[in-house]
Amino acid sequence: MSLNIYTIKHPLVSNWTSSLIHSPNEQNKQKQETLKKISLCLIYEAMRKSIYIQELYIKNLDYINHINIISNNNINIVCCNFELHISLKHSLDKLIPNISIYPIIMTSDQKIININDKKTSKRKDNIIILEPYLEAKKIIQIINHIDSDYKLSNNIQICVIKVSTNEIQKLSEIYSHFSVYTTKIINDN
Repeated sequence: MSLNIYTIKHPLVSNWTSSLIHSPNEQNKQKQETLKKISLCLIYEAMRKSIYIQELYIKNLDYINHINIISNNNINIVCCNFELHISLKHSLDKLIPNISIYPIIMTSDQKIININDKKTSKRKDNIIILEPYLEAKKIIQIINHIDSDYKLSNNIQICVIKVSTNEIQKLSEIYSHFSVYTTKIINDN
């Protein structure tokens, strides 16, 4: 089985991605804001299958109220960029129920020292790994860490802004049953 790769082709996302890639001298605050917008779109696409709407009808004497209620399992987002984690945390907490976003802290020798607080459940139903650029080695370490501490779910989505074909190949050799959401695929050949 191979990786499922989804490329987001929305015009706004394409414009933001282009400005992010082709404007390396952009101010840090503006760059973080662009990263946040793209990340929210990627998370939205990854979560579409995880969120369910339940319809509730309340009958009054002369009319019926129709209410939509979001019911979903817990969604856990692992964010590898600490600045992005801080800016997304406030937005996502307000927008989506039952969501938890965790930063990843890695040492210089690529060891994970902290992935979350210990208040969470041992079962991770929906996991989204958010990374600006796909580095297969880093993603594999994160997945191995999640697998060692928790029951690894097959419902893992990886959201990256930019990915190279070589990195996809490296990742698919070890974990081939996950979904990757991206805005840009770069052909290394």
